Amino acid sequence: MAHRNIFKGLLNYLMQDASIMNRARKIGANPELSETSKKMGVASIIFSSFAILIAIVGPFLSKLLIVAGFTTNLLIIGNIFVICFGIAILIIPFQLAAFALSYSRAQRSINNLKIGTVSKHFSRTSMLLSVIFLVVIVFILLSQGK
Repeated sequence: MAHRNIFKGLLNYLMQDASIMNRARKIGANPELSETSKKMGVASIIFSSFAILIAIVGPFLSKLLIVAGFTTNLLIIGNIFVICFGIAILIIPFQLAAFALSYSRAQRSINNLKIGTVSKHFSRTSMLLSVIFLVVIVFILLSQGK
């Protein structure tokens, strides 16, 4: 029974883009809401900001967790969990930037306010900056050695 909930949750997470677009269609169907709605654009800007922030801070936290996973005695399963969590932190900025792109597309499908254009450009920039910051900071951390 529990495995069905896990798979359902994973499927919902992977289909998040469809869910966001369905919400945008509902807002767009209401003429009063669609004229002034900025909710999706604001969400896109927030996700983009967090993506950039976590792309900067994430590698440092990841390094701390991976080092802790190799140097502490948390039994084998605890060490594996801490190391995997440290590696998974590096994926979070990409997920946040992908959500920002989805919300930006949704905002643009609702109306043509300036926040839609701003969120589109900012979400694309956040995706690019996330990649650049992660690669540069990871290489700097790897080159330090300690």
